[in-house]
Amino acid sequence: MLEKNRFNRILVLALPILGGMVSQNILNLVDTAMVSRLEYSNAALAAVGLGGFLLVVTQAIILGFGTGVQAS
Repeated sequence: MLEKNRFNRILVLALPILGGMVSQNILNLVDTAMVSRLEYSNAALAAVGLGGFLLVVTQAIILGFGTGVQAS
């Protein structure tokens, strides 16, 4: 079990990351809700879904490279 001081430090570092990940999901949800009201919603929804997916994949690749470069 982690000591309380170490756990609190990890939690302080993790909270901004969690906030960023949650806000990205909320952004994708709001984008989908806004685009679903358009007249040509099928193609628009497909584009929003594809864009959200590509954004997540791009972020994962960049994060992976960043972690790989820092490993020693």
